[in-house]
Amino acid sequence: RKPKDSTGQGQPKKEGKEDDVVDAVNLTGWTVMVSSFKSRENALILVKTLEALELDEAIYLSEITVKSEPWYRVSVGNFEEREDGIELIEKLKVSEDIKPIIIYINAEPDEE
Repeated sequence: RKPKDSTGQGQPKKEGKEDDVVDAVNLTGWTVMVSSFKSRENALILVKTLEALELDEAIYLSEITVKSEPWYRVSVGNFEEREDGIELIEKLKVSEDIKPIIIYINAEPDEE
């Protein structure tokens, strides 16, 4: 498994938020999106469930905007190779209701 060096990649959450969860806003690479929620509280419940699995990969909680509404995305890991994310999906089968997917995040601005 080749996790990317996350030094400086994720940003710590703001005051009053989970200390061990970082924002994936500045990540570039493959990550496993576990789920998205309209409710931050529901996202934090999932974060706690994932923390109980004691994974080696970082857990990310990001606030995104969809149709002018805030959504809270929970993802795990930051990989250079897509296959490493696919391996992680097998570990994340914590519920029949959760269907994690692998996505690519490109936080680097497009060059014109």
